[in-house]
Amino acid sequence: MTITFDTTKTVYDFYLNGQFSFADRIEFRSMYSNTPIFDLPVTIITANTRYTQLEFTMPSDLNEKHIEGIYEYIVYGNGVLIDTGVVKVITQPGGSTGTEPYISTNEDREAKVYFRSSYE
Repeated sequence: MTITFDTTKTVYDFYLNGQFSFADRIEFRSMYSNTPIFDLPVTIITANTRYTQLEFTMPSDLNEKHIEGIYEYIVYGNGVLIDTGVVKVITQPGGSTGTEPYISTNEDREAKVYFRSSYE
């Protein structure tokens, strides 16, 4: 699943496979450091035999953070884990990575030979 967080919305929908009658919290956990990035309350909007639609509100300072990446989501209901999986998070603008683009000074790929052995 992919979620795109942008600056125009604060309320987002999240869909789970299957029918769940109770869910009260969703957690996004970093797969690299195993630390929670978000731990948010959820509300069930729709639940049928095919899917469950959850709704949650993101913090207002979301776009100040650079959190793009792959995360594990964990959905809890009454303190019990009811679903888990992987989610790709995309933010707009997402913040700066602090890297500079590399501009080559050798665009023609000309090689310089510093040593050439002579095999005779």
